[in-house]
Amino acid sequence: MQIRWPWLRSIRGLYFVKAIVGGVDQEKSQFNRATQAFRQPGSAFKPFVYYTAFASGKYTPESTVDDSPVSYPDGDKIYSPRNYDGSFRGPMPIRTALALSRNIPAIKLGQAVSISKVVEVCRTLGIESPIEPVTSLPLGSVDLTPLEMASAYATFANNGWQSDTTMIVRVTDRSGRLLLDNTPKPQLVLDPWAAASLNSA
Repeated sequence: MQIRWPWLRSIRGLYFVKAIVGGVDQEKSQFNRATQAFRQPGSAFKPFVYYTAFASGKYTPESTVDDSPVSYPDGDKIYSPRNYDGSFRGPMPIRTALALSRNIPAIKLGQAVSISKVVEVCRTLGIESPIEPVTSLPLGSVDLTPLEMASAYATFANNGWQSDTTMIVRVTDRSGRLLLDNTPKPQLVLDPWAAASLNSA
């Protein structure tokens, strides 16, 4: 079965769900994998770390981060993250590290800005699922729903403007009388420069 992410149409900070595919046969299962299934986002989580770094005011897309071996204590063990290809490329601009989806730079930036700050950004973006502030969090070691990820990415795409993800905008009766109005009210929740920097990286 192919799991597809919700498709959000974003217009000036308004998020309208145009399509959602959560399963293949409702009669066999009512479990909606788009809104109820928890999956590890993996490298798709890295933009949360890079945005946090830009928002700290200490980094820009051209700031240098070192893609070199590193180890951290992890309980009674040592955590030594690796890049997917097993190589290390040395110093590089953050822009390049993000474009190449390098693991070590994301881990190092997560430690530099603090994992707790990254979690705060996730909460600002509307992610409500439990998040443990572990060293490997920048690599997506957390369980989130596809809808949470799609909604958070929509805020990045709108340079920091956010509104509730809306499936039903309005309901009227046959005479046109308004019964329900869920028209979103966008708010600027992210630093515009940091969000623009992430989008340009």
